[in-house]
Amino acid sequence: RFEDQVELLNFHFADNKHLTRDIVPASEAVGAEDLTSYPSGTNLNASLSLHAANEAASRLGMPALSTVRVDHCPEAYGVVLGHEDDSGKVQAHVSYSGDTVFCPEFADASSGARLMVHEATFDDELKDEADKKRHSTVRQALAAGKRASVDRLLLTHFSQRYPKLPGQTESNRSEASRIHRGKHAPETLVAFDLMRVRVDSAYPPTIETAHLVNALFGASTAGMDSDTE
Repeated sequence: RFEDQVELLNFHFADNKHLTRDIVPASEAVGAEDLTSYPSGTNLNASLSLHAANEAASRLGMPALSTVRVDHCPEAYGVVLGHEDDSGKVQAHVSYSGDTVFCPEFADASSGARLMVHEATFDDELKDEADKKRHSTVRQALAAGKRASVDRLLLTHFSQRYPKLPGQTESNRSEASRIHRGKHAPETLVAFDLMRVRVDSAYPPTIETAHLVNALFGASTAGMDSDTE
């Protein structure tokens, strides 16, 4: 039988809309023992979803998780991990935008985070295409990090049209300088495949990566400051 040939996983489904904390306060999340009575594959209700999400977040050293609706497609959400304040709101330590255009609600929910991971699919010259496809430009990602006053901003989800690391052109450097001028400026880093980031609250959430990129790719990064592809 097919069932005898596969590993059966014990998992449950949590709807992102149940994790926004608009439906059920964190104080009403059920206890761990309540999950054991639900068979694998169950769609969890709001209270169970919030409990399960907080349990998962606690394994990263951050006992609270919430989602934020973002502007990409229906039911698109960003994620905020951190600690709960007295009102039950999550104080951000790490946040992840997912796919989205610039979203003030996500930036505000990420306020004060040590690390924001934000998509930057397109260069600024392709803003019209970014708007059409509901993705962010590098400039919009930088603006989100500044609005949230995060310590570090990690850019990711770059269009495959770019054969080099994004964010390195003179125009983007000038834009970053202009956006960051006069206010808390996050350290801006670029993600790459197989990059690993430690996110628990006892350690800095990421590391400077420029020297690692140079070590990995060496001379292949030469000329990456050129605006030509």
